[in-house]
Amino acid sequence: MKDWQVFIACYLLGCLTFGPILARFKGVDLRSVGSGNIGATNVLRALGKGYALATLLGDGLKGSLAVWTGALVLDDPVSIGICGLCAVVGHNFPVFLGFRGGKGVATSLGVLALYVPLAALGFVVVWLTVFRVWRISSLSALAAFSAALSIVFVAYKEALPVVLVMFGVSLLMHRSNIRRLIQRTEPRVGSLK
Repeated sequence: MKDWQVFIACYLLGCLTFGPILARFKGVDLRSVGSGNIGATNVLRALGKGYALATLLGDGLKGSLAVWTGALVLDDPVSIGICGLCAVVGHNFPVFLGFRGGKGVATSLGVLALYVPLAALGFVVVWLTVFRVWRISSLSALAAFSAALSIVFVAYKEALPVVLVMFGVSLLMHRSNIRRLIQRTEPRVGSLK
């Protein structure tokens, strides 16, 4: 199997977005509630904790599955990481949703978990710590990505190009959140109805 074929398969895997799938069972259009995002934070607002947890796990597992698939058929560590990155891009720009997806936080964490596990641990610790203090999901994600990137720089230098691009994609997807954070208008979780 050619590398590009694996990359396309991983992109399509990433396109399976669990938030909209679960919301459809409840008759809810995620685009019309809360922040309008399809990720776990907005699922929490719209459907509650159980659905949010299922979305988080589903979106995270597809990131891990993409890395695992890459490791099965590819030899190069960078190519394996690109498989994970393709899943993140699929989540953020899913062909099945008109290329309007989520922000890729859970999927990125799933990629990190198999690709650079120590960085994934740092991601989780920082996300939980920042969220506990400020209760702002976007701030927690950006801080967690920064921590993961720092760990990769020290402990997984061969993975640095892939994780750097993943961090860049996260910044791109969070650009409106970053604007609101600077303006101090970014809502805390629980404040959007």
